[in-house]
Amino acid sequence: MKKINDNPWELLEIPVGGKISSKRLNSQNPYDFYIGKNTEGKYLLIFSLNSVILDNTPICVQMNGIDIKKEFIDNKNSICLILKDVFDWQIFKKICVDVCEYSAQASEECNAVKSFYNRLLYWQYFLNKSRENVLSKEEQIGLLGELIFLEKFILKKYSALDAVNYWTGSEKDVQDFSINNKRIEIKTTISPSKEEVQISSLEQLYTLNCQLELAVILLGKSSSDQADSFSLYSLAGRIACKLREQSIPAFDLFLSKLASAGFILDGSCNDDFYIFNTISCYHVLSGFPRLTPENISLGIKKVKYILDLGKCASWIFNSNEILD
Repeated sequence: MKKINDNPWELLEIPVGGKISSKRLNSQNPYDFYIGKNTEGKYLLIFSLNSVILDNTPICVQMNGIDIKKEFIDNKNSICLILKDVFDWQIFKKICVDVCEYSAQASEECNAVKSFYNRLLYWQYFLNKSRENVLSKEEQIGLLGELIFLEKFILKKYSALDAVNYWTGSEKDVQDFSINNKRIEIKTTISPSKEEVQISSLEQLYTLNCQLELAVILLGKSSSDQADSFSLYSLAGRIACKLREQSIPAFDLFLSKLASAGFILDGSCNDDFYIFNTISCYHVLSGFPRLTPENISLGIKKVKYILDLGKCASWIFNSNEILD
């Protein structure tokens, strides 16, 4: 049965005379966050500031279904989120709680404001994506492979911020990682009986004036109680925790890239668990079996094809050398 206090805005009266009715969101938070309701009955989140003076620069965050404004409320500079449709209160509540808890980690109010905007940008990526772009099972497996490579290889060699910057797959770049003059494409499979992967474009195994590698990650299906098993949610969460310890900018960027890829760490649970089995790496050099814009007939604009890895043994190399 639904409890009335599931929706905290229902407990607020609609004010009169241009005022706002409000209630502190969390008394333990070191900063002043309030839920509120205006004379139109709209649901609000108010970040009331004590020392920070807001300037007149436009707010760079734009969120579907939520207006973000700088207001002067109760004689204080405030940042105000306004929910356009009260029927969307559940996701609004989740966003409010999340951005407030995230901002509470800041040591000073000016940094809390920066964290507040950064966290809104994170949600912006997710909310502004079409519902048709929710990750398919195939896309989830692909993202898993990219995160595995990020954790097992990239983060072990480069700084946290550089490592996350090198991850370009979330931005729908041609290859999944771009490291100086090297490009790395990740393919992930859970079928050990098939030595094949799908190449989804002419450009995926093609680059100009850069070294190109293909890394094929084999996963095995597992369960939550098996040692070393992980889900997409648990793996992304583990990486996020490591990044937060090392670099807040890297942490913020990672969360934004996850959301841009269609995945958000919102406390939901993914029941599909896997274990990491193997990784096979290939130099994509002259003679490697592939279709590219240079070797296909004019007039063909888009292709997908299956690459037989059994025919690629001549180009395989030790995975420990992939970042050399």
